[in-house]
Amino acid sequence: MTIRSLPQPRVEAGYAEKKEARPSVALLDTFEKSDTGTAHGEMVESVLLRSGPLKDEDVQRFQNAYRVDRSPQAVVDAPAATLLQDYGEFVAQAAAVFLKATSANLRTILEENPSIRVISQSQSQSAGRIVSLVYPGLKDDPGFQARLGQALGLGKEAPLPELVEQLLERAETVLREDPAVAAARREYLHLERQAYERGLVHVVPAGNLGQFAAEIEQLGASSSSSTFRSLLANEYTTVVGSTDERGQPASFNSPRAGTEVLAPGVGIVWQDGDATGTVDGTSFSVPQVAGRAAGLLRAHPGWTPFQVESALTGIESYR
Repeated sequence: MTIRSLPQPRVEAGYAEKKEARPSVALLDTFEKSDTGTAHGEMVESVLLRSGPLKDEDVQRFQNAYRVDRSPQAVVDAPAATLLQDYGEFVAQAAAVFLKATSANLRTILEENPSIRVISQSQSQSAGRIVSLVYPGLKDDPGFQARLGQALGLGKEAPLPELVEQLLERAETVLREDPAVAAARREYLHLERQAYERGLVHVVPAGNLGQFAAEIEQLGASSSSSTFRSLLANEYTTVVGSTDERGQPASFNSPRAGTEVLAPGVGIVWQDGDATGTVDGTSFSVPQVAGRAAGLLRAHPGWTPFQVESALTGIESYR
């Protein structure tokens, strides 16, 4: 697959508040106000502060976001002649700039924040997640189905399951072979290893693609072992999934995501000033595990990330 040269990734990274004196936890998230008036990062932080021996000054906020030129709707609206090219660029940008933003914040943590021992990041990116952004348009737009089938050489009447499989396969090919993504992944893994060797515990979500995975499977579309695995998941990070009200793995957990630790993820209460609400998702399981990790490191400051993860997985875990 040939991908056109991408513009420079436009990342939003750096301190999202004044620099704390001696923070022990870094919170990587988006702190732009949402339609409800509360940023995702603010909701996550409220859960984090209730999940361990932490005060506000113990947590350093980092903005971790990005902007891309391509959007899911641009892919859906693309003509057959450029559709695959536009889709490939959409996938590459979504992956590369996400990794770039994370790497920029990892570098700042390593260079400027020696007191930080835990990174809580309630964000994810994967081939499955990227395809899930395009899927609603594919499912509901016969014109897009016809143009995609034509672009793939399958004809305008190509069955929906085959179209979904093609989008998944092409997304994984881009994540594996695109030069911009490969460079961003190398940089991220280099910094992640440095963080691990310095003793930092980086907690990331498994993702919330379980229902999407079930829907496309019911259609008859197959996916690979890596389709839903986050680009942040590796031997240096701790991957967190959610439990439901019965303490069982939540149905929305992304499958085959390398989940190592479970924490409640349904009906989680957040509070930001007078605003409050309840939310579901692995994003809100992550800060609970990060808070527990911070508590373990406060009690055992000499522990390595492996020892912390071993203690966490000893509490409740699944593969």
